Amino acid sequence: YENNLKLLATIIYCEAGGQCYAGRLAVGAVVMNRVNSSYYPNTVKGVIWQPYQFGPVRHGKMAREMKNYDKGLYNYPERSGSLKAGKYIVKYNGKTINLKKYTNFNGHLSNAKIRISGHDFA
Repeated sequence: YENNLKLLATIIYCEAGGQCYAGRLAVGAVVMNRVNSSYYPNTVKGVIWQPYQFGPVRHGKMAREMKNYDKGLYNYPERSGSLKAGKYIVKYNGKTINLKKYTNFNGHLSNAKIRISGHDFA
């Protein structure tokens, strides 16, 4: 459990650390939706480290953030919101959004269904 929390918190911070709480929740939901999908690996680690899926993994930011987690930096406000992101229902711009079906996000997706903060989700 603790390792999954560490992995989720760090990928959420890497992908959406500067975004609103709904944006962080949405990134976490995408990871968990992939874990629960037969099209992706069935573990948090497998999903995050699947080749060519998450830029922060490829570019080393994920490894740096995991060290920050180990140093206790996720106990401070800047990163602590990433620890709480584990829900599927978010409120964003006055709308309630169920994130249970989204498995992809990016800055710009041609088939996006919703946009939350700086990401499109499909």
